[in-house]
Formats: sequence, C-alpha cells, structure tokens
Amino acid sequence: MKVNFDLQLFSINQKGEIIMSLKRKRNVKLVVVIGLTAVLLITTGWSVLANVDSTPVFVPSGPYIYASGQRYAEIIVPNDPAGNTITIIGPYLVVDPTLGGMFPDADNRLEAVGRGVRTGPYTWHNSYIQYASKGQEIQFILLFSADVTFSEDGETMDMYYTAEIFLPEQDVDNDGFPDEAEVPFFAGSGGHTLKRVPIRPLYEPQEVTQE
Repeated sequence: MKVNFDLQLFSINQKGEIIMSLKRKRNVKLVVVIGLTAVLLITTGWSVLANVDSTPVFVPSGPYIYASGQRYAEIIVPNDPAGNTITIIGPYLVVDPTLGGMFPDADNRLEAVGRGVRTGPYTWHNSYIQYASKGQEIQFILLFSADVTFSEDGETMDMYYTAEIFLPEQDVDNDGFPDEAEVPFFAGSGGHTLKRVPIRPLYEPQEVTQE
C-alpha cells in the first residue's frame, strides 16, 4: 500500500507552537491522523525536555574502603550522567574465605559484583552477589542487599545491609543465583561506614640533619 502525501514544512516558532504543512493527494483521513499523531508525540517530547531539572545532583564515584577486620573496597561506576543507576565491583583486600570456619574447605572468595538504583539525593539501594570456592568448586553463594547514604561531600558512605548465604545445591537450574523458593542457609544483617580513597600529594622526603 502506498501512502500518497508530501511533507513540505515542519518547524517550531518562538512560542513553541508546531507549524506543519502537508500536501494531501488522496487519503485525507490518513494524512490527518498521521499529522495529529506527530503533533502529540513531538509536543509531548518538547514538554518533557522543557521540564528537565537542570539542578546538579550528587553522583557517587571512586573506590570506597571498609577498613575494619575483613577489608574490602567498593568501586562505583555511574551508568548514566545523573547516577540514577550504578554498577558496583567489590574486591576483598583482606578476607577469610571460610567465614570464620563455617566453610573450612573454601580457599578463595571472589569479588562481589552488583548494581544500585537511586532512592534519594544521597541514597541508593544496592544488591550484590559473591561466591566462595575451592579450586573450581563453589562452596557458597552470598547475596547482599544494602541501603547506602553518602555524605554531602561524597567522602563517606554509610551502609546498612542484609546478607544471605546459600549452598551451591540450592542453585538447581545452575544460573548462578539461588532458586526462587530456596531459604537461606544462613542470614544476618549489619552496618558500617566506608571512606573514599583520598587524593594525596606526592611525598617529599625531608632532609635529615645531624648535629
């Protein structure tokens, strides 16, 4: 089916009004419907763009360090300019892979990976997953959920989290996650504060004078 119409002019004047001229040939109704649809779509888009809040928002970035007991980092990467969603990589720097002897065969605890969504000007809700292994064999699956709040200067991150531990046999379909109906082998909660790695100047050695 061939639609017979020509688009000759389309512009937006200083008042934001759309000026459109269609040269109709055969199907007047079709032209009118398409013209109205275009007007609705474009004016809706114009309205959305006109109401975008240009106020700067806080966007988290950089690695944060938790330095009490088992030390780990959170590397935060915004997925969009406003940081409405973020990707998180959490390497452990000092870690007990056995979880205090609960899994004595575990000899490696892999870095956690996760994602987060903004819930407020300085708050995000994050979810993470992590594995512990012995060689190529998974020992347990660890899921974290956390509500985090950043300080206004972005130098600290307060975290309240829940942790759920699952056994490898609780992932029957082998998709890397515990199956939906599974109950955690162990669960707990806690909270702590992480500090962003600071930018430091080069160290300048001091001359030692002997008397």
